[in-house]
Amino acid sequence: MMLANSAVVPGAQELATDTPASLGLQFRKDGMAPGYTLISPVGHLNAYLLDADGLVVHQWQSKYTPGLFPCLLDNGNLLRGIQVKEPVVFSGGGQAGGVQEFSWDGKLLWEFHLATEKCLYHHDLEPLPNGNVLLITWEYKSKDEAIAAGRIPEQVGERGFWPDMIVEVEPLRPFGGRIVWEWHAFDHLIQDFDPSRPNFGVVAAHPERIDLNSDHPVAVSAEERARMEALGYVEADAGGEAAAAADPGPAAGAPAGAAAGAAAADKAKEPEEPRPDWMHVNAVAYHAGLDQIAISVHHFSEIWIIDHSTTTEEAKGSTGGRYGRGGDLLYRWGNPQRYKRGDASSAGNAAGASSASDQQLWHQHDVQWIPEGYPGAGHLTIFNNGSDRPELEYSSVVEIAPPLQPDGRYAIADGAAFGPEAPCWEYHAPDKKTFFASFISGVHRLENGNTLICSGPNGRAFEVQPDGSIVWEYWNPYGPDPKHGEEPRPLGMFRARRIPPDHPALAGRTLVPLDPQPKTVAQLRAELKEPEPAFDPEAGWTQLVDEKLTRWVNVNCAEGKTFTSVPDEDQRGRWILHCSGKPTGILRSERMFENFIVELDWRHMDDPGNAGFFVWADPLPALGGPFARSIEVQVCNLGNGDWFTSHGDLFPIWGAEMTPDPRFRISGSRSIPLESDFRARPIGEWNHYRIVCLDGTITSRSTTSS
Repeated sequence: MMLANSAVVPGAQELATDTPASLGLQFRKDGMAPGYTLISPVGHLNAYLLDADGLVVHQWQSKYTPGLFPCLLDNGNLLRGIQVKEPVVFSGGGQAGGVQEFSWDGKLLWEFHLATEKCLYHHDLEPLPNGNVLLITWEYKSKDEAIAAGRIPEQVGERGFWPDMIVEVEPLRPFGGRIVWEWHAFDHLIQDFDPSRPNFGVVAAHPERIDLNSDHPVAVSAEERARMEALGYVEADAGGEAAAAADPGPAAGAPAGAAAGAAAADKAKEPEEPRPDWMHVNAVAYHAGLDQIAISVHHFSEIWIIDHSTTTEEAKGSTGGRYGRGGDLLYRWGNPQRYKRGDASSAGNAAGASSASDQQLWHQHDVQWIPEGYPGAGHLTIFNNGSDRPELEYSSVVEIAPPLQPDGRYAIADGAAFGPEAPCWEYHAPDKKTFFASFISGVHRLENGNTLICSGPNGRAFEVQPDGSIVWEYWNPYGPDPKHGEEPRPLGMFRARRIPPDHPALAGRTLVPLDPQPKTVAQLRAELKEPEPAFDPEAGWTQLVDEKLTRWVNVNCAEGKTFTSVPDEDQRGRWILHCSGKPTGILRSERMFENFIVELDWRHMDDPGNAGFFVWADPLPALGGPFARSIEVQVCNLGNGDWFTSHGDLFPIWGAEMTPDPRFRISGSRSIPLESDFRARPIGEWNHYRIVCLDGTITSRSTTSS
């Protein structure tokens, strides 16, 4: 143990409540644990490895924003959750949908998407010793399914019910994966609401089961929702799903608008439709020696431990596995009211959520086992966010010693709650209200006994010694590129992790500060220049086709024959680009564009018709051919085959290279729309394409033109 039992350690020095004038390293002192700090700013494409001075010594870049924090593997690869933005069934704080693995040098080695109408990976991942990966995943249950299981009908909305499951994925490189193990919370229910429904029983008699109705809906203030949206943690239209992560109360260093709203802390919270996100699991950790999985269940204010040694079939029931309990909970801690063994004598707080004298956690994040060889080995550390804490909303970091028995099971007395009664170590600020991170955030025990803490909403990481003194503090300066007219955004971080200098991933590598350093948001904002005026100041679009095709260059066509401009009889003042195809050739735009959006209508008047819109093309044709090296967006009506369609295929031509999107059908290097996206109309009818080209990624959307 690191300290005596029940040791509460206030910080030895006060934390600053305001964002410092200069971000990055604030200070470092003797006693800091050696190593490098891994960060992945919210909404930012890059992950960074920092030295003790806060300087970037290595970086990885993705085309996706994080979902939500990466892991540095022993071989030097970076495993990173990504936000893929699809499908629209699931939306809320922490949504991700995909995983990428990069080599140390930044080469993409693996990508896997778990984002369907039935399930969506979110929040956190955990690599396993066998090379597989654990993912937290929402699964969709309809309103009828939830009620049929015993859920109180008034607590289910039209968007359905999303219990969590944990899946183990075997990578199938370079794209794809195979789910080889599953655990579903929905398989381990109990309820005392409706005797006519399944799972009916005495909740207090079954702490290993999950009470389907014990969670308390968490409302959210407009100010808190605004903070989450400003950070990019939830979409602006996520509505009640912002409640999936927090309750009101300003985080230290919040933007001015949010801080102003804090003055109305007693303002009534807005009612929300029953949230579909039932549990909101936000962390997953694995203990190889025990073959157990720990998860943080935000909406229950508990951490749970389950058995990973089961088969998927055993994980559905209550028998099997190393511990003989199947997929039932082996251990839970933080709020014994959730299995009706807590002291519920205390009155509920202003938010309407019940509280009790033996409740220990309030909407926590980031449960982690302390590794072997570290002070407190085998204990669990937890970031206790503190939302809805009845006496005062403040954050703390706790270390607990679970009642682990020699056989790997957890002791619990008949009728009692799982221990311990209190943390064996706890950190909070001397003035508690100065340290409050209402959502995200994390904690990480270091080899010398210090603890690295991340106050997520404002992007602050700091290292404390066992007595609470701060020896290192850093504020994240990185984030999404700023835009003209955009208000400054909080530069948050989901977590921070210290990589020790003897970590296998760093063996044989020379780590020195990059020169130049990546540009901070402040530097990028200072470099912003006034944007060039658009061709159409009102619409912001440039019309590409006019009477004389003045914005196009004839590359290899017969003048006035292959391409001509004809007036649109239906819309006065608009011109149509007509292609005879005789002789075959190409036009190119007079300017070269890298990032752009093109909207175009097209139709073929003859059958068959075959044309294409070439993206990122060379200015001259490839040797021996009529077309340039480029990526082609297919414009044809040649029917549909095993390797092509008439609905907007994407593919490289004449030596170009392209990585097809694994969410669609793939034929060689060709990305083919799914049948559900077949929208092209027959000969003579108009179709519409929206082509988005951004940072090396092409998205083509086919819709029927109105």
